[in-house]
Amino acid sequence: MYCIECAPTPAFWRRIVCYGVGKREFDALLLTQSGGCAICNVALDDSAHVDHDHRTGRVRGLLCQRCNMKLVVVEDQTFVVQAQAYLASAMVESK
Repeated sequence: MYCIECAPTPAFWRRIVCYGVGKREFDALLLTQSGGCAICNVALDDSAHVDHDHRTGRVRGLLCQRCNMKLVVVEDQTFVVQAQAYLASAMVESK
């Protein structure tokens, strides 16, 4: 286990502290995902985001920054329904 001073990067340290994902676990996840984002498959590097269930804390996989940011929105079903209604009404108004 690394201490904060010995961790190669702040992101590396955060993955260990927040998600229990050290170098070995990170590399295993990356290998399982063939080196790509679990959603869009773009190539990942050490800056990949650890996706986790916010209710349980269970790690689901590694994501690129773009997919990680979008997933937050998709998980909020109330927002998704409201956003879809807004877009639908905006289309009607523009006709």
